[in-house]
Amino acid sequence: MKKWILAGVVIAAAAAVFVFWNGRSEPLADYWVVQEQPFTQTVTASGKILAARKIEIKSEVSGTLSNFSLNVGDAVAEGQTLFSLDGSDVERSIQERQAALSAARARYRAVTEVSLPTAQETVIQLEAALEQLNKQLEDTNVLFESGAVAKTAVDDLEHQITLQLSKIASAKASANAYASGGASVSEAAAGVSQALEALETAKNQRQKYAVTAPFSGTVLERLREPGEYVQAGTTLVTLIDPSSYYAEIELEERKVGLIEIGQRVLVWPESYPSKAVEAEVSKILPKVEDATGTVKIQIKLASSADFLIENLSVQVEIVIRTLPAAIILPAQALWNAEASEVLVEQDGRVASKPVKLEAVGLSDYLVLEGLSVGEAVLDPASELAPGDEVILADGGGANTTAEDDKTGETP
Repeated sequence: MKKWILAGVVIAAAAAVFVFWNGRSEPLADYWVVQEQPFTQTVTASGKILAARKIEIKSEVSGTLSNFSLNVGDAVAEGQTLFSLDGSDVERSIQERQAALSAARARYRAVTEVSLPTAQETVIQLEAALEQLNKQLEDTNVLFESGAVAKTAVDDLEHQITLQLSKIASAKASANAYASGGASVSEAAAGVSQALEALETAKNQRQKYAVTAPFSGTVLERLREPGEYVQAGTTLVTLIDPSSYYAEIELEERKVGLIEIGQRVLVWPESYPSKAVEAEVSKILPKVEDATGTVKIQIKLASSADFLIENLSVQVEIVIRTLPAAIILPAQALWNAEASEVLVEQDGRVASKPVKLEAVGLSDYLVLEGLSVGEAVLDPASELAPGDEVILADGGGANTTAEDDKTGETP
């Protein structure tokens, strides 16, 4: 009886071995054939549309709004008048200062065109008279020496000459005062300059009563109504330049090292998922936000679009790497995830092979080292182990590592 039991065990064991090896010798269809494929690695994030050129336009002076016809959404051109205030007081001031300037210019002309020539002519006449007196003195001295006239005649002429010299000095002083650089002409010129300055100040003040657009844009807010009295410093209009829109996102600190200035970006509004705008990374702000642990990234739009508005929520996809030929391995192909090992077929047997990987998605790895094109990576779900015999099914390997262009989002 024991012999029969032993024989049965042997037969059963032999049958099990037969079934085991026969099962292992069946062609394996669950494997991946390593192929290269174009690969694009991206980082996605959400953010807002903001404007680089946005300004609150305030009244620089107090007054009543007399012209204010803008509405929210209106387009305005650079230099266009946005609003006006009643400036009757400043207009009166301008008229008064224009009159003061005219008077100052008249005084300057009187000095340079009348007083100066008159003084110069006076000097000429006095010098001519002095010349006559000197000649008379010479003749009188001759007569005095001959005894024809008394000494008093000579003394009288010498006194007249002294007085004439004094008159000439005074006349020359007046002429010099009226000439260029002289006190009188300088004073008159200063009066003109001061009057001009006062007029320009009044005109500059008048410009504050009519405010123009500093750039072409769109009215984002209108905060007052015509006829209202406003104080200086009151915000009346918010103006925005749609052509200056950019996207700003907040990216996790651990991903910032992947971002570089100039990287290609696609931006699309959450409300318009089918409308994407080309863009590029323009600035990485040098600060980690304490509350969120994120870094702000600014993205320059390649072109403006009508559907973009201030504070619009958007999604962005930053292309951080594009490889024309890459090997991408699905996570399910890892036999030993901790050691980064896969199972491959080598000369009809299963072999373990270490690979160097980089996670490029939630379920994909980029193979950096360890696999070559054409190798067969076996599915660990087949429960094969290193050293087992294996036959690959012809036409198998439907699970290849190559598909169409692969895009991986950085986890």
